[in-house]
Amino acid sequence: MASLAPHEPVDFTPQSWRDPTPDGALDHIPGEKGWPLVGHTFNQLADPHAFARRMYETYGPVYKVHTMGGWHVALIGAEANELMLFDRAKIFSSDQGWSPVLHRLFPGGLMLLDFAMMGVLLGTAAAVMATGVSLPQTALAGMEIGAEIVFAVVVIAPLGEEIASRSWLSGRPGHLLGLLAAIPAALLAAAAMTLLVEGSLAQIWSTALVAIGTAAVATCAVVVRLRRHNAMGWFPRLFPALFWLSTLAFSLVHLFNFPADQLAMALPLVLPQFVIGAILGYTRVTYGLWASILLHALHNGAFISLVLLASSAG
Repeated sequence: MASLAPHEPVDFTPQSWRDPTPDGALDHIPGEKGWPLVGHTFNQLADPHAFARRMYETYGPVYKVHTMGGWHVALIGAEANELMLFDRAKIFSSDQGWSPVLHRLFPGGLMLLDFAMMGVLLGTAAAVMATGVSLPQTALAGMEIGAEIVFAVVVIAPLGEEIASRSWLSGRPGHLLGLLAAIPAALLAAAAMTLLVEGSLAQIWSTALVAIGTAAVATCAVVVRLRRHNAMGWFPRLFPALFWLSTLAFSLVHLFNFPADQLAMALPLVLPQFVIGAILGYTRVTYGLWASILLHALHNGAFISLVLLASSAG
């Protein structure tokens, strides 16, 4: 097992995660660089526990590894946990530790704001249910959640909903006309697949995939054709109204997650979608469509994870 090499402490006190680490500052710490550029990223993601165990057995409780685009130092063991969690010397920062990832993806803490709002709204719903009020159940209630459902919720839904609800908020004719072209193309493809394919599950998945693919082709064709056109002149004047209308429509669409005979009672339950829709709209306008798709996927992933945890605990 390797150990720390003798060294002279580096006179360096970083003030921000943006401050580069001086050359040689980590040379005394044993570890591995891995492959060029990617380092040990894929090995670590494939089996984090086994990777950490191998590194600990090879290099000891303090080691470095090049992963996720940079060097990381791991501290393993009870003493390390005490050192970091108590932080009596005030030398650790969770904010600075997560910022290289979160700040680059969502500056201003948008993802944390999204999760915080979701927590508040879920807590409110739990408090209402604790008083004895029975709330309508969503379509996921009682459903066996397999890989297909997770894929639909985490991948298909963010892609489709963001393209339909917010892609056109740029005001560019290519984005708006591309969406208008995608809708009839998707409907025609879905109708054709419904006639051609038999079998419930196979029909649903094949119809959905063909419709999405056809819509994507139609959208890309229009967007590429009109890619050099700037936002339409009338769009900025109507943007505030269009933004909030798209947010409202996004939330109301989620009423279809509830039974048809309980839509009136379910109306307050789509308030979370209205709040999240506003955050996603801001993300799309400020950072681009792919940023809103990614945030939407992370949001849905967190939600489906809570559902899976609750079902396993029950």
